[in-house]
Amino acid sequence: MLRLLIKLNLYLSSVGVAIMATLIAWIVFMRFFAGVTPHWAEELPQFLLIWVAMTGAVWCSKNNSHLSAGILALWLKDQKITQFLHRVVDVLIIAAMVLLTKSGWDLTLLTMNQHTPAMQWPVGLLYLSVPVSCTFIGLVHIATLCASWRSSHE
Repeated sequence: MLRLLIKLNLYLSSVGVAIMATLIAWIVFMRFFAGVTPHWAEELPQFLLIWVAMTGAVWCSKNNSHLSAGILALWLKDQKITQFLHRVVDVLIIAAMVLLTKSGWDLTLLTMNQHTPAMQWPVGLLYLSVPVSCTFIGLVHIATLCASWRSSHE
């Protein structure tokens, strides 16, 4: 089930990037060739950028493709210590994602009655990207932790 959610997440991020690129091309065309800028020209790409970045973080977390220095692997040669530290990192990330999910949800509820200037969308929709993505990242790390736990006990 988690694999399906991550694939859906990646698909939605990809579609979001494609829509954002199309929108920006349309805005540039309208601004320079038609001399008119749509009223939503700044807000909609910002919404998409934030949602794409937050949902893309789930895929990066699943594939360990986020930024890391990789120095720990050079220092530690013992595989057991390395596995232990990876588990500690997973637990810390899960704890951080629980806190961020709760805080993001509170902020979403707090700002749901405020509206954006141009499109009149609830600002809470923008902040909703935080609890959604943090929940998925937490689930990814729970699955990673469970898988590493199972592999060490076999």
